Amino acid sequence: MSPIAFMAKNPVAANILMLALLVGGGLMMSNIRQEVFPDIALDVVSATVVYPGAGPSEVESALCLPMEEAVSTVTGLDNLNCTAQEGFASLTLELEKGTDLGQTLQDVRSNLAVIQEWPKDAEVPQVSQVMRKRRILSLALSGPLEPKSLFDVARRIETKLLAVEGVSEVSFKGVRSTELVIEVEPQDLSQHGLSLRKLASIIAAESKDLPAGALKTEQGELLLRSLAKRTDPLQYAELVAESRPDGGVTKLGQIAKIEERPKESEDFSELDGEPTVFLEIYQKEDFTPNQVSESVARFVAQAKLPPSLKLVVWDDRSDVFNDRFKLMVQNGIQGLVLVFVILALFLEIHLAFWVMLGIPISFVASFLILSLTGVTINMISLFGYILVLGIVVDDAIVIGESVYSRIEKGESRLSAAIAGAMEMGPPVFFSMLTTVVAFAPLVYIGGNMGRFMYAIPVIVISVLTVSLVESLFVLPSHLAHPAKPFRFVLFRWIESLRGKCDGGLTRLIEGRYKRSLAWALENRYLVLSIGIASLILTGALVMGGQLPTQFFPSIEDDEVTLNAELPAGYPAEKSRLVLRQILATGIKVVEEGDHKKGLKSSSLLHHYVNFESQSAESGSLATIKLRLKPADQRSMSSFEIGQRWRKAVARLPEVSTVRLTSRGMNFGDDLNLQLAHSDTKTLLAAVEHAKNWAGRIDGVVDLSDSEKLGKRELRFTLTPEAQALGLTAQEFAADLRAAFSGVLVSRLEKEKQQIEVWVRYPKEVRSNLSNLENLRMLSPKGGEYALGQAAVLSAAQEPVSITRQNQERIITVSGKIEQRIKNPETITQAVQAELVPELKALYPGLSTFAGGAQKDRAQSLDSLGWGFLAALVFIYCLLAIFFKSYTQPMMVMSAIPFGIAGAALGHLILGHPLSFMSLFGLVGLTGVVVNDSLVLIDSVNRHPKVQTEPIAGLIEAAQDRVRPILMTSVTTFGGLMPLLAETSRQAQFLIPMAISLGVGILFATFITLFLVPCLFLIRKDILGR
Repeated sequence: MSPIAFMAKNPVAANILMLALLVGGGLMMSNIRQEVFPDIALDVVSATVVYPGAGPSEVESALCLPMEEAVSTVTGLDNLNCTAQEGFASLTLELEKGTDLGQTLQDVRSNLAVIQEWPKDAEVPQVSQVMRKRRILSLALSGPLEPKSLFDVARRIETKLLAVEGVSEVSFKGVRSTELVIEVEPQDLSQHGLSLRKLASIIAAESKDLPAGALKTEQGELLLRSLAKRTDPLQYAELVAESRPDGGVTKLGQIAKIEERPKESEDFSELDGEPTVFLEIYQKEDFTPNQVSESVARFVAQAKLPPSLKLVVWDDRSDVFNDRFKLMVQNGIQGLVLVFVILALFLEIHLAFWVMLGIPISFVASFLILSLTGVTINMISLFGYILVLGIVVDDAIVIGESVYSRIEKGESRLSAAIAGAMEMGPPVFFSMLTTVVAFAPLVYIGGNMGRFMYAIPVIVISVLTVSLVESLFVLPSHLAHPAKPFRFVLFRWIESLRGKCDGGLTRLIEGRYKRSLAWALENRYLVLSIGIASLILTGALVMGGQLPTQFFPSIEDDEVTLNAELPAGYPAEKSRLVLRQILATGIKVVEEGDHKKGLKSSSLLHHYVNFESQSAESGSLATIKLRLKPADQRSMSSFEIGQRWRKAVARLPEVSTVRLTSRGMNFGDDLNLQLAHSDTKTLLAAVEHAKNWAGRIDGVVDLSDSEKLGKRELRFTLTPEAQALGLTAQEFAADLRAAFSGVLVSRLEKEKQQIEVWVRYPKEVRSNLSNLENLRMLSPKGGEYALGQAAVLSAAQEPVSITRQNQERIITVSGKIEQRIKNPETITQAVQAELVPELKALYPGLSTFAGGAQKDRAQSLDSLGWGFLAALVFIYCLLAIFFKSYTQPMMVMSAIPFGIAGAALGHLILGHPLSFMSLFGLVGLTGVVVNDSLVLIDSVNRHPKVQTEPIAGLIEAAQDRVRPILMTSVTTFGGLMPLLAETSRQAQFLIPMAISLGVGILFATFITLFLVPCLFLIRKDILGR
């Protein structure tokens, strides 16, 4: 007895299997982590080095070059990047997938430790793996307080937040760190025979806990330790700075002003015009986003703050998760109802119920497999379930329809269930395999997009695997036993409607379909020509630009962000005035839109300003955000607000560059071109040429390059007199850095905060160039010299930062494409096809690379293309094994290009551009569209008349399969229909994938019913059998 027959005759065993799947999946579901976005593991190692006072060029030569050389031989290295900026170097190693990160970390530390020529003042490299934390929400604390007072309140809130259930970590944003500053006047140093660097050495030596060996006693060995570490200004004040011959001492507090205060900076953050500190809250693994959000909301509601302070929730990502979850449940229920109604119209309601029940069983039981894959419940994985909703019942439909046909012919229910499942088992098994094989390559898509979408193919494969088990070993048992008559009026009405639909479908099959197929078979070569012509026409529409292409759908956000760059070193007070003007311009844009639409309340909820006087990417960078009400409650889209705001700000002369973002799910710049050349002047000329070229293209905005000029600097060259005093360039540079920037003595851990201890001249001394030139410094031979007399002064201006990639200096040209441009990919293609060759011709030796997001897109698209080819090869092999033929798989796979053409037409008709999500759906479509053709050809092969009466046999075999083919196609489309009709923002980036799958399968169905039989007959004409 076969396993299928055993389970069909043993309903207890079938029900136990069903319960095991449901209970096991339910238990595993509770153990799977919930998060807003998938937690993408980054194969990236970073090394950071602090080099106080050094400019970007010095950092590049002293740190980047030796570090790059040291780690260039690390195993598994894919890309090597180094960024040099003022006082800091950041080295990142992007590794190939599968590289042993633990070994790489060890290798990088070892290689950097043996670098011989390491600057004396540079600190030890800090090597770590780049990790992404799961930030769930932020709290904004704002009020009319000084930064230090506001930060003190935030610290107290942080302590309480860490005790809130589900909170793993709290970090700060928009605040200045605290430092302990020891300020000393130059004349006081000179009076005591000290230099700034010498005093710093004394302080460093006298503020460390040091081991002092061990003492062996009768009671055992005692460890000795000198305790000298200091943590507050009073302790530092008691430190001995000078010991005089007469036995007297000079304490540090007598010659220096010592205090703990916020770092010297002109940076600030404001929310709704008031100073603000953001507390970013991270989620523990064992808690869901909702649990953490609700716990924090209760904390905020109960928080006791001074009346002048406000604590509000900002950027709660659990809201997005909830919206997506509601969308899935809503679309899932609607799709489930549609699938059931469709099934009930074709099958008796009892069969339709058990076939439909396979959906929730497969969904719940899939968590048994998901628990082994590392996939979490997040916004992307939820869509995977929506996507598979219509596909999951395909195998159950084919088996259920076969059983129904046999019952209609008079067989007993048990016999029909066993025979139907046994007959359709092999084609159903191979149909499932082809779908799995189509989705399997999507698991290995490269780039961040591939990692981001990883959950979808895993979920589809898991659900289909469980569905196959349920269809073969649970469903036949349920179909084998008589159904009780339904007493509900609704069910009796559906049953009567089914009779009408069934009669109508039978007449259609026996009438119009039979006559149309007969005509098609008689004119098979004409039908084939028409099919090929339709493919060519569709291809022409796509290649001719009638169907726009876009890497990722543009979805508006509820937040408009404007980044404005001001000249490096721009005065703080003037910066504030400019920022207030930019903010006022944005608010005015919103108010004008509200007035035009007649809205009584403002579309604007909050406005946020953050200013960095010296950012890593540019000079002075201002970030201004307008937080808007939901789309249905505001006067215009965020895209329109952004476009008007950009035009208004572009007229301000103080703003050098504007970059504006109003998209949700932003995957980087639309244009990103990296240029490299050994000659800096040639490289800069190429960069300007590229920007001018791109600036002439309609729709390209926010053009900029990564080579931003930094603060003005003064360069000193040693005079012969200074060299006669024994000064070296290294010694003089160290004195110069100390005079301008001070000397970093140590770092303290205090109240979970790292505090730097600096020895400096007062600010009025450091900010006055004539004072610095007259400073008296100690020479190595014991005398004194003035800084201004020891060197020749020259003015210069360095870039804010220098970027290197794979041991080569690069400059990146980037920009965005306006939302109004219907086909943005034509612009990115023109850059590669026209601009790049032009640059290489004009500037010999120039290298160009697609960088940033464009590089990641190219990697994802490339691996997607290879995945598609691999899927086709594996599908062909599976079909060849099933049919035991080399040519029949080609007939079955002929539906694939027509399915793709249907998907393209679906995008054109519904007004959606082709995107990466569309292509993602097309790869999955390849496995789904062959299922109907497989079932049809299998029916043809088993029909007795095909060899003797080909046309009659083909017609009868096709008629037998019309019902299941229509049912599988219509249920697939019906399962996705609620999503296709969805207007919410949460669904917009998912719709292109649903179009590819839903519309593609509908189009391919008609090809299966007409063209595939014609191809079978054409094959017979050619082979003669």
